[in-house]
Amino acid sequence: VVSGNCATTPTSLGNYAHIDFPNGPAGEVQSLKLKAQTNASQDAHLFFGTIYTVPNGLQSLGLELVIDAFEGTKSILRWGIQGEEIAEFRGRILERGQWTSLWVDIKSSGEVQVAAGESGNVFLDIALDITGTYDLTHGKIYAGSLGQKPAHWLLCRE
Repeated sequence: VVSGNCATTPTSLGNYAHIDFPNGPAGEVQSLKLKAQTNASQDAHLFFGTIYTVPNGLQSLGLELVIDAFEGTKSILRWGIQGEEIAEFRGRILERGQWTSLWVDIKSSGEVQVAAGESGNVFLDIALDITGTYDLTHGKIYAGSLGQKPAHWLLCRE
């Protein structure tokens, strides 16, 4: 369900839900700022970019954020879905049985910051050299989860 700059969606079993914000920013976008909340207990995924259907599968171009992967031991940024790991944070982020707040700030220059909790503690901070190749601020937004139970997401684009 999408309402203005916010959307809510259920996710489960590794399927990505595409969030289509109808009132996307107009003109030159310098950053994509997203506030997200999820009740996933592990393997919570956000993807910023484009997913293409190809024979026998999917192909992606963009940035994948995976929170509490590998049995909840680390969170990672990857280029593409299941792609090359480009940054990691070791430790648990998601609150089991509760909603967890996340903030993502992606600048067209390639700077990416990911924060968690009510105080917005940054746990991933990276500068990608993608200037002039692919602008993540214009990509689509997808949410997913791989946990044992279905999870819900609330996403608000600022």
